[in-house]
Amino acid sequence: RPLSRIEEKIIQILKAKPEANYAFLMLSLGVGETTVYKAIKKLKDSGLLEREKGRKYGRWLVREKKSEE
Repeated sequence: RPLSRIEEKIIQILKAKPEANYAFLMLSLGVGETTVYKAIKKLKDSGLLEREKGRKYGRWLVREKKSEE
């Protein structure tokens, strides 16, 4: 499925700043918490986004295409 405008912007932000957290994304995009959480969930479920090393000190890994795992 094609990415939404918000999902595309999240990917762009996380490529440039992989240590970004949800609050940073909300402020950068000017959207609410639920919007960011839903978009991140869709990106993770589709295999385009992955979190590495936990919530506090982790970073986001942006995949170019869905992994085959």
